[in-house]
Amino acid sequence: MVGNLVEQRGIALIPGPTRTRHAFIAIDDVAEYMVRAAGHPATRDAVLDIGGPQVLSWDDVAALFALVLSRPVRSVSTPRAVFRAQQLLMRPFSEAASNIMGLNWAVSHETPFDSSALAVTLGVKPTRAEQFLRAQAARPAA
Repeated sequence: MVGNLVEQRGIALIPGPTRTRHAFIAIDDVAEYMVRAAGHPATRDAVLDIGGPQVLSWDDVAALFALVLSRPVRSVSTPRAVFRAQQLLMRPFSEAASNIMGLNWAVSHETPFDSSALAVTLGVKPTRAEQFLRAQAARPAA
């Protein structure tokens, strides 16, 4: 129901405040970090906080979508308490749905990781958000 709202209607539904910042990371970059971290002496017994090369707010991401799509994209905030309540209400009926609401609640809080030093150590060149969005926009519609 909400999967293509940005592309089709120019609406970005945001969990929590639209100014919440994250070090958004491409899934292929996560895989690259994991492959390069395996067996690397600098990562032995370490917890790795990984993120993309930029710390962006949800509003920043909506602006990048607008740039890539060449049309306005509006951020619409949903209070984080809504996701927490839905998580708890759905738990007895659907663990999967409850977990999705929990993930939405989690990303309503900031995750501004700076993993630039780790990227250098492991030789990872993280994908910038605009580059990722342009590649996604160029993919054929499913």
